[in-house]
Amino acid sequence: MFRKFAVIFLVGCCATQFASSKKTAPLDPLIDVAKEALQFVAKFIDFAFEESEATLQTIIGKLDYLRETALAIAARQVQRESDLLYKLIEAVKNRSSNANIDILNCLETVEVEAGNIQERAVNSSMSCIDASIAVTGENVLIILEELRQINVNFTEHEAKVDSCKGKLFPFECIKSVVIDLEQIALSIPAKIKTDSNRAVMDFLALGFEIFQCGRDATEAMEEQNVQIFNDFSTCVQNKNEPVTSSTASTV
Repeated sequence: MFRKFAVIFLVGCCATQFASSKKTAPLDPLIDVAKEALQFVAKFIDFAFEESEATLQTIIGKLDYLRETALAIAARQVQRESDLLYKLIEAVKNRSSNANIDILNCLETVEVEAGNIQERAVNSSMSCIDASIAVTGENVLIILEELRQINVNFTEHEAKVDSCKGKLFPFECIKSVVIDLEQIALSIPAKIKTDSNRAVMDFLALGFEIFQCGRDATEAMEEQNVQIFNDFSTCVQNKNEPVTSSTASTV
């Protein structure tokens, strides 16, 4: 696509320059065409960089929003698991035939354990999310800095073109500059786009990764809640056991 456009551009420039070259040397317009090609490639690269930089800055700007969203979803998942545990505990308590101070002791123990598990789940999901966000943010900044380090010295190329002046047949002289321009025009924007696309793919992958943080935390919490519920049920069952005959005779 670029080559086709560049050919049309150069042909147009040549036609314009040769039409206005009645008072100049016959081959002088070639120098002017080469300089205009330099300007065109420079603008082409600038546009590619500006477009890529805007994309990367957008990603950086969305990281905080993505973090807050993931944290909120993880918190809801953790709270849902906690609510489920308390509903099951309440059901066991209501079925108990001995709702006295002993049952309250069972309940107090399980509430402390459940609270600790819930806190660990929240902290675990937050640490996971923050770590993933930090890695992606750092990678985007690295890509952005790499793009900013791209510095094509067009002044050097322009000097090469100027050195072609005065030559009887400057074609070979200008040809080397044109070949360099073609390589720059094809490779530099392609690299910029590749790096930009890599950052976009990392950002999309980050979305799945940080939401998985919440799921992993709640899955671990669910396993621990099952153990807590079993311990509570056992505690309540022991409190509900009838007094033995030997114990009754001593009363």
